[in-house]
Amino acid sequence: MATTISPSAAARPTNIKDALEVLLLCFEAAADALPPFPLAYAMAVAPEATPTNIPSLVIWQIEDLKTKPPSYSDFGSLCASFPPQSLPAALARWNMCDYFAILLIDEVRKKMDEYFGAEVDWWQIVPRPELGLFTCNEEKFLPRGHSVLVITEANGVVSVMDGTPEQFHWDRSTWLLLGNDFQARIGGIWGINSEAHMRQCEDSLGLFPKGHWSVARKRMNVLFGELDWSLLFLLSSEDRTASVKAQAQLAFAGMHRIEETLE
Repeated sequence: MATTISPSAAARPTNIKDALEVLLLCFEAAADALPPFPLAYAMAVAPEATPTNIPSLVIWQIEDLKTKPPSYSDFGSLCASFPPQSLPAALARWNMCDYFAILLIDEVRKKMDEYFGAEVDWWQIVPRPELGLFTCNEEKFLPRGHSVLVITEANGVVSVMDGTPEQFHWDRSTWLLLGNDFQARIGGIWGINSEAHMRQCEDSLGLFPKGHWSVARKRMNVLFGELDWSLLFLLSSEDRTASVKAQAQLAFAGMHRIEETLE
């Protein structure tokens, strides 16, 4: 006689990537709810003008042009160029890594422990981007710290979840890499476990209770409570992705017009 398997017993993620992608899609919906980046001008920086010898762009927002028009003399060895096709995607995730980490870390820890007995840490690393981005107000083109979540499974396998790879002109598909592969990507320099940085981000969000990311965090927590993982993992990968995207987009709809936080 055939054994009947209940949906709750069968419907669970079988690997960390499938589980983490559900949460990544939630963050991406929150990020995409922001208005488009107000890009006014982009100027290329010769690699030799940067300490890390990485091709870079200096970015002007529309507001910047009111007080400081771009000048070649400001940055030394510069050359004009057409912005790369990857620039809009990069700007759509620019400087969002801390928000990715702070909005997701608790739920990532919960799901990784529940399904895989894995541990999760917030790390700060120094990236080596394909193309660096800097504001017109920066005097030196120094690399910034970058927040990622490091997952250590019970068998010792280490993976790195990067919620904003596009800002470095890395392909979105590389959001989850094995630790050694990620270390090779950033030039062999590892990072530091950054619980102190996490507390600083918490404090920063508290200063702007009606800001986009403070409101997004509250909506995110509501969304996490509404996601039915036992049903999601009865679906095919494609249907699950479509379902999570639709639910997340609805959760963050109208964020750029919101005037007060949720109670």
